[in-house]
Amino acid sequence: MPKCAEAGLILQVPSSLGLSTGLVGHWTFDNKDIYNTTVLDKSGNGNNGTNNGATKTIGKLGQ
Repeated sequence: MPKCAEAGLILQVPSSLGLSTGLVGHWTFDNKDIYNTTVLDKSGNGNNGTNNGATKTIGKLGQ
């Protein structure tokens, strides 16, 4: 079986934020954008996520 990657992110955003169009969140899952269990939102909206059990692995460029 080929090796594959899977990522899971739990995101809870209050509906009071009024986000109905455009980019709501952008998560790279790059090592520099993950702190402990927090996955940083790079969209500028501050919608950080929580890693719920996923583990880090060394990636390969260009894939």
